Amino acid sequence: MKRATLILLIVGLAALSGCTWIQQPIDFTVDVERIDNPVLSRPNVDGDDDWYVNALDRVLLDWTTRADQYGHPVGLPPGWTLDSVSIQCELKTEADTIYTPPHPYGDHGVVGELRPGVVIENACIWYPTFTGDIEGSTGLPFPPYPETNYPFDPCNPINQAYMPRQAATITATAVTDRIRVRLLCSEIDGYYAIDGDDEDGPEIERWVSPGVLTVEAVTLDGREEVQVLIPDEWFEVTAGWEITVGPAGCQ
Repeated sequence: MKRATLILLIVGLAALSGCTWIQQPIDFTVDVERIDNPVLSRPNVDGDDDWYVNALDRVLLDWTTRADQYGHPVGLPPGWTLDSVSIQCELKTEADTIYTPPHPYGDHGVVGELRPGVVIENACIWYPTFTGDIEGSTGLPFPPYPETNYPFDPCNPINQAYMPRQAATITATAVTDRIRVRLLCSEIDGYYAIDGDDEDGPEIERWVSPGVLTVEAVTLDGREEVQVLIPDEWFEVTAGWEITVGPAGCQ
């Protein structure tokens, strides 16, 4: 017999015996904490562990989850997806342009084309120190060299002013739609119900999405609920790294 049915039966028997049932407020609290602590690690740079790039080289930044040659984590936390990437060279005022061929409008997430027909998820293409002009009809940036589904003007030379060796800051954000949390509930003479599932408590672990979670306390005195907020920021993680960029342009 389920606990909810048992409580209703006890209440019914009390009513039949002529007792007056007065519902008392249920004194309980519910706190929530994250179980995991996701870490967004640095990207792969052209598939290896080097942390140096040359200006205007075509560079694939790839956040595939793996370990580097020293055993350090690289890429995304398991189950997370790359949401955005930005790169700022220290000697420039404008950010470098990030390219996501063959899907420049981002309708397939953040992706990078290793070579025609070979697409890497959770990756992007970067030409260090380059910021592309915007093409009027598509609203897309020109790349310095042809990229699938991006506008390209072979008659438009790359006018790159000389810049010495410098640092660039890569900033990336990853997201997920589910995380695991622990609900810390106070002791009650009854049980808890979450989304229709009976739970013993006082510590309850669940997979949750962003938003509000309804937690009910059920006792002989009745049932009461509280709304537990699952913060949006728990489903997003941002990190940044500095990488060395070689000299650019001609003196």
